[in-house]
Amino acid sequence: MKISITDQHRPPRPNGRWRAVAVALAIAALFASACRQDPAAQLVGDMYGLIEEFYISASSPADLTANAIRGLERSLAAKAYREKLEKEKAEKLANGPEGADAPSPEPEASPSPVPEATPPNPHNSLTDPSVGMPDEPPPEGSLDPYALPEDENGELPPGPLRVEIDGHRAVLSIANETLTIDIPEDRRGAVDAFLRAYVFVRDHLDGGDPQQELFNDALGFMTFRLDPHSQFMAASQYTRLRDETSGHFGGVGIEVGMRSEQLTVIAPIPGTPASKARLKPMDRIVKVDGIETLGLSLNEAVDMIRGEIGTSVVLTIKRADDPLFDVRLLRSDIPVNTIKAERVERDLAWIRVYSFNQQTGSDLRKALGDFDRTAPPLRGIILDMRNNPGGLLDQAVEVADEFLASGVIVNTIGRGRLRETERFATMPGARGNIPVVVLINSVSASGTEIVAGALQDHKRALILGTRSFGKGSVQSIFKLREDAGLRLTTALYYTPSGRSIQAQGIVPDVLVRLSPEEERMLAMYWSESALSGHLKSQATTESEADVVCEAEKMRAHYLKKGAIVEDENYPEKSDWLLVFAREILNGEDRSIPAMTERAREIVNNL
Repeated sequence: MKISITDQHRPPRPNGRWRAVAVALAIAALFASACRQDPAAQLVGDMYGLIEEFYISASSPADLTANAIRGLERSLAAKAYREKLEKEKAEKLANGPEGADAPSPEPEASPSPVPEATPPNPHNSLTDPSVGMPDEPPPEGSLDPYALPEDENGELPPGPLRVEIDGHRAVLSIANETLTIDIPEDRRGAVDAFLRAYVFVRDHLDGGDPQQELFNDALGFMTFRLDPHSQFMAASQYTRLRDETSGHFGGVGIEVGMRSEQLTVIAPIPGTPASKARLKPMDRIVKVDGIETLGLSLNEAVDMIRGEIGTSVVLTIKRADDPLFDVRLLRSDIPVNTIKAERVERDLAWIRVYSFNQQTGSDLRKALGDFDRTAPPLRGIILDMRNNPGGLLDQAVEVADEFLASGVIVNTIGRGRLRETERFATMPGARGNIPVVVLINSVSASGTEIVAGALQDHKRALILGTRSFGKGSVQSIFKLREDAGLRLTTALYYTPSGRSIQAQGIVPDVLVRLSPEEERMLAMYWSESALSGHLKSQATTESEADVVCEAEKMRAHYLKKGAIVEDENYPEKSDWLLVFAREILNGEDRSIPAMTERAREIVNNL
């Protein structure tokens, strides 16, 4: 995709005032006509149309263009800031006390242009964001992916472009050239105004914008300013999203996460290239194809590891005190297994739901069917949805449907053709009599909250853990031209009883309370309300837990009993919450009131 209009921003020759005006108008008309025939212009126009029709709240084309133009400035400022940091790092290494010829030191973490906060990571898996999907990043969203350090006056770091917007007029200055653009209210005029701004900036950059990075960044910032979950996706991002939701992708088959700010193997997936190459848990991935991973986000590292099936990737591994070694892996078709199920006792099942893709509902039914075909019959299920960031709405509905005989599962309310939809339980409810305990934490979001909220409202399961993330909005995915995509917030969802989860979350029946510092960190970094520009909560009342327990006391209790052990390389061994859930299900009476009382009794008898 390339915008082919060039040089249209040049001012007319001063051969008389009226002639100048006429020439300027003619140039603007030619520019607008050419833009409307350009694929990029059509893409932007399609985006504006979709936002106008389907976005959860009204947004004017002029506001979209103003934010897209601001995105041009922010993208170039971020690039300049990164280059400055890289230069400072190189100078620091070159001017070290041992000189440039000294052995290379261990790589140091450099400051990031995007502020990164370390979430709390207590001695349990309640808040551990690094336990994720195969080659999968933590839950979507961050405090502000476009954030940059600003001075006391709110100014961005120095960049080649300066933008001033006053009302419907934008003034852009770059390379000693200035362009003033009026931003109309109508869609066509607003699209033309953005493209004029983009072409002006692109033509004054050394090397232009051959990979469309600046163009994509501007549209990304525009959609982010709608809300933190709306997103313009360039072709590579859209392809990745389709791979994730389809249940397959080209990769090497490793679960990865960040441990001590280093890209780390959590576990190789059996039968995959990574498993056959004998990669081990806690192996540090120092480089991918020769590029250092230190300083990269998990998303960026995952993108480098994934790729077209049949292509190869070289991982440089650091294992304990061994020397670095390279492993060449051939990418293959990796299934995204979103369900892990096993018996933790003879008649008690643990089912972990990692996310919701197109296979999740069928994978759950298969797992439950396998339990049905083996003895003894189940007397309880622990549905573990901790660290599950969500996924496809219809798959979350299918999961909830497996445990409900009838009734509403979720109600969504949006605009236009997506104004209101109710989803009902349609299965016969074959598992309706099996007691269920649901585990959630602060990373549990979106589809996870739909399942937990439905089972809680129908008094079908006991919810145990910390308050969930609070993402009560629904995103629709639209395919755009040039293989791009648009993720757009189109509705808010409500639990069967009418509760809004947006920026509130699900309050468990049995609430785990962390230390004051950990609770503060959760509120700051692992909640919808911490996201820049989040949609405000519509809840009028605050839910309360039936039972509250202290995480540190519970952990100490189960450590003393020998039910858990601490092993930083295998955090699942210290999962006291799973032990607590098993104890709750071990009572004679496994109704919701009885399990609640049993939880209260366990807590009171610590």
